[in-house]
Amino acid sequence: GGLPEVIENGVSGFLCPVGDIKDMASKAIHILEDHERHKGFKEQAYESSKKFEMEKVISNYESLYREAKQNYLG
Repeated sequence: GGLPEVIENGVSGFLCPVGDIKDMASKAIHILEDHERHKGFKEQAYESSKKFEMEKVISNYESLYREAKQNYLG
Protein backbone atom coordinates (compact mmCIF):
# COMPACT_ATOMS: atom_id res chain seq x y z
CA GLY A 1 0.00 0.00 0.00
CA GLY A 2 0.89 3.62 0.37
CA LEU A 3 -0.26 6.83 -1.20
CA PRO A 4 1.55 7.43 -4.49
CA GLU A 5 0.24 11.01 -4.42
CA VAL A 6 2.21 11.59 -1.22
CA ILE A 7 5.06 9.07 -1.25
CA GLU A 8 7.75 9.09 -3.91
CA ASN A 9 8.88 5.48 -4.02
CA GLY A 10 12.44 5.11 -2.80
CA VAL A 11 12.75 8.84 -2.03
CA SER A 12 10.31 9.62 0.78
CA GLY A 13 9.21 6.07 1.48
CA PHE A 14 8.37 2.82 -0.22
CA LEU A 15 5.26 1.80 -2.09
CA CYS A 16 4.16 -1.80 -2.34
CA PRO A 17 1.19 -3.62 -3.84
CA VAL A 18 -1.99 -3.43 -1.78
CA GLY A 19 -2.32 -6.52 0.37
CA ASP A 20 1.30 -7.64 -0.05
CA ILE A 21 2.06 -8.04 3.64
CA LYS A 22 5.43 -9.72 3.05
CA ASP A 23 6.68 -6.87 0.84
CA MET A 24 5.41 -4.27 3.30
CA ALA A 25 7.07 -6.02 6.24
CA SER A 26 10.32 -6.44 4.32
CA LYS A 27 10.42 -2.75 3.41
CA ALA A 28 9.57 -1.70 6.97
CA ILE A 29 12.42 -3.82 8.33
CA HIS A 30 14.76 -2.40 5.68
CA ILE A 31 13.90 1.15 6.77
CA LEU A 32 14.40 0.31 10.44
CA GLU A 33 17.79 -1.29 9.77
CA ASP A 34 19.11 1.37 7.38
CA HIS A 35 19.47 4.47 9.56
CA GLU A 36 20.68 6.72 6.74
CA ARG A 37 17.73 5.80 4.52
CA HIS A 38 15.38 6.26 7.47
CA LYS A 39 16.82 9.72 8.07
CA GLY A 40 16.52 10.58 4.37
CA PHE A 41 12.90 9.41 4.26
CA LYS A 42 12.07 11.55 7.30
CA GLU A 43 13.66 14.62 5.73
CA GLN A 44 11.90 14.07 2.40
CA ALA A 45 8.58 13.42 4.11
CA TYR A 46 8.91 16.68 6.03
CA GLU A 47 9.65 18.61 2.82
CA SER A 48 6.75 16.91 1.02
CA SER A 49 4.39 17.76 3.88
CA LYS A 50 4.89 21.47 3.19
CA LYS A 51 2.71 21.07 0.08
CA PHE A 52 -0.20 20.39 2.43
CA GLU A 53 0.21 23.36 4.79
CA MET A 54 -3.16 24.93 5.52
CA GLU A 55 -2.29 28.29 3.97
CA LYS A 56 -1.23 26.67 0.68
CA VAL A 57 -4.24 24.38 0.53
CA ILE A 58 -6.63 27.25 1.24
CA SER A 59 -4.93 29.42 -1.37
CA ASN A 60 -5.18 26.63 -3.94
CA TYR A 61 -8.89 26.13 -3.21
CA GLU A 62 -9.55 29.88 -3.42
CA SER A 63 -7.85 30.03 -6.81
CA LEU A 64 -9.80 27.01 -8.00
CA TYR A 65 -13.12 28.51 -6.88
CA ARG A 66 -12.31 31.90 -8.45
CA GLU A 67 -11.43 30.23 -11.73
CA ALA A 68 -14.58 28.07 -11.64
CA LYS A 69 -16.75 31.11 -10.87
CA GLN A 70 -15.13 33.14 -13.66
CA ASN A 71 -15.58 30.31 -16.17
CA TYR A 72 -19.18 29.73 -15.09
CA LEU A 73 -20.25 33.38 -15.08
CA GLY A 74 -18.17 34.32 -18.07
